[in-house]
Amino acid sequence: HARAVTMRRAAFSSARLAFGAHCPPSCRAPVVLPRAFSSDASASMFGDSGEASRPRAATLSDSPTGEDAPGTFFELDDYKKHFPRGLQDSDLETMFTRLGGRPCLMVRPPALAIIDAMRSASSSPGARLFYLDSDGVRGTGKTSQLLHAVHYARHSGWLVLHIPRGRDLVSGGLWVEEGADGLLDQPHVAQQLLRDFAAVHRAQLAKVPVSDEGVKKRYGSQATLADVTDAGANDEQTAAAAFADLSVELAGQTTLPVLVAIDEANCIVEPTAYHYKREQVEPEQLSIIRALKVLADGLQNGVVVAAESNSFPVAHRNGEFKQELGGGGGQTLPVADFTPEEYNKTLAFFDDAGVLNGLAEAEAGLMKMQTQLNPRQGLRRIILM
Repeated sequence: HARAVTMRRAAFSSARLAFGAHCPPSCRAPVVLPRAFSSDASASMFGDSGEASRPRAATLSDSPTGEDAPGTFFELDDYKKHFPRGLQDSDLETMFTRLGGRPCLMVRPPALAIIDAMRSASSSPGARLFYLDSDGVRGTGKTSQLLHAVHYARHSGWLVLHIPRGRDLVSGGLWVEEGADGLLDQPHVAQQLLRDFAAVHRAQLAKVPVSDEGVKKRYGSQATLADVTDAGANDEQTAAAAFADLSVELAGQTTLPVLVAIDEANCIVEPTAYHYKREQVEPEQLSIIRALKVLADGLQNGVVVAAESNSFPVAHRNGEFKQELGGGGGQTLPVADFTPEEYNKTLAFFDDAGVLNGLAEAEAGLMKMQTQLNPRQGLRRIILM
């Protein structure tokens, strides 16, 4: 582990040397992003003549949830309300800082497809399952597409169980302990999930009565989902059981639509970091994994979105998690590297925001070759400027 950490740090240091060594200090100053950009437009970076030119100017969408043409940027409305703990993605949060504290994402087709499914769910209840996949390529923007869907759902009044770090489901606790049905509980992980859920949705949960008879016996005949969530959020010892009960209730209720959004979802089939009675714990032995499967398989009104990670971890990359989460059903939404048009609009957006300070044409072409149109690499390159 220490060697892996050292290698990652060395790689990051090399990236800073390669991408940021010639950047003047002035370009690192905070900037204020204007609400609208210049309407001046020029040819694409590489026109028909093959010569580099300035990227076309981008505009910031007026849509608070990014329901706009692909390639435009939008600002996450009520960001702190919908993401009280932030995005838990250091690159994106650093980007927001470089934009003067304004959280912006690009509108891309995968997120729009999920939003369309959410609209359909509002008029035709049922469960819809999507997988965000990049065919083994890292940094294509799966996390940003998932976050776009989470923001839209919360802004639209949905209940959203957002799990930003799937690796925590199998490695995020301090210990495991015996729970119900022969499963192993992770009290710390379950408690944090419940606290995050309640921080955004407690007022809504208080309006949804408990429906399962077994859950009523544990929390009272007049209990609401807020009572179930609070029980685990406030008591580590009951957190795992409360999370399991909440999963059953969310799956069966139809009062409010539910979005289950899991990043690094392939971690649910990965070897865990735990050992119990001298044997390594398998993911199917964990009560949280079982509860999520119950929720995904039994959801009556909502959408499940699972994003695969090609960074955490590396043991399984063959789609096994799709079989485990939803029985292999669902629709795969490919998330590819930027198209040349998306890349050009990204550079134009950051240039107009003052981050690039008038990116030279030759440097823009060099950046395109260095990043190979990869969104994550392009973002890191811009952050270091």
